[in-house]
Amino acid sequence: MAADEALLQCATRQIGSTVLRFYQWQAPTLSLGYFQRYEERFSHHGSQSCPLVRRSTGGGAILHDQEWTYSLVVNSTERFHASTIYHDVHQSLVAVLALHGVHCQMVDQTTPTNEPSPFLCFQRRSAGDVVLAGQKILGSAQRRVGGFVLQHGSLLLRRSKFAAEIPGLCDLINSETPIRAIRDEWIENIMKRWGRVTQPSDWTDEERNVAQTWQDIRFEQQKWSQKR
Repeated sequence: MAADEALLQCATRQIGSTVLRFYQWQAPTLSLGYFQRYEERFSHHGSQSCPLVRRSTGGGAILHDQEWTYSLVVNSTERFHASTIYHDVHQSLVAVLALHGVHCQMVDQTTPTNEPSPFLCFQRRSAGDVVLAGQKILGSAQRRVGGFVLQHGSLLLRRSKFAAEIPGLCDLINSETPIRAIRDEWIENIMKRWGRVTQPSDWTDEERNVAQTWQDIRFEQQKWSQKR
């Protein structure tokens, strides 16, 4: 989370910079959406033994285990609106999966309800979410700083033993489908759509230092995780 915050902060100093990052987590970790209450985590028994962090983007809690996380930092003041960024990234995955015979849909709209939102992101439905066989497999959330948007997203690959009630992409499709190829093609597809995407494989000293600062002052602090 600190690394993504650093990419956003550094990008705001380089107008026109667009950064895409894909990663997985060293240990199963629960991330709360920015607006979720800390006490809600105790409502989900499966994940209570997992470490916790609070994202700077919104949405429901995510069990980062059998999934891919991505972050995309985009200068939205020039050509792109926030809703366009969200739609295009999700649509690019739908297109790639279709090439492999996996046919997903994007949620058109949701019906307002007075019921409280489920705790976990993958049990919620929002316009633009990607669903397969009625199950959500990709969701994203955004945060705007100045003219830049940080978009976080998670593609659920398989059930986690810490959230076994939620199936992932590989649980719903033929086991012969080349998952690594899908990831690489998805990255390539995103890069083609945005044109100026760079992947931060070689971090600058500034990015490393800024990430360490955010880690120290925010994401490792209990007062941040428990702020709501």
